[in-house]
Amino acid sequence: MTHKRGIIMKRLSICLSAIALTLVLAFSGAAFTSLPSLIKKSPAPDKTHSPALKSAKQYIYYWYTYPDDTYNDWQTLANEEWEWEDVYYGVLIDDDPMGGTLIAQGYMTNAYPHNMFPAAYIYAHFVY
Repeated sequence: MTHKRGIIMKRLSICLSAIALTLVLAFSGAAFTSLPSLIKKSPAPDKTHSPALKSAKQYIYYWYTYPDDTYNDWQTLANEEWEWEDVYYGVLIDDDPMGGTLIAQGYMTNAYPHNMFPAAYIYAHFVY
């Protein structure tokens, strides 16, 4: 009789270990999923702060100087910044308003008086 009990215990332990393994796999998320969900995808890059973003859009604006609001030219943001760097030699010129002085405003249309708000701004960062 002890021999039969040992066989029954052996069968139960194998069955219990199979059930335990199945439960561990089920609760860990490693089982019962499709293959594409197991492959980790790298997150998409954040394009709001990409240095290539400014050069990729290439909108052309009608530029007016500030504060006198006289017409300057019709250029992209990058070209207009480059042009203002020649005017203000040694001064940082960009479209970041933090700590800058507004020197030009870019409009999408050439209507004067302006019938919309500027779409782009250029600032000079003077260091004293």
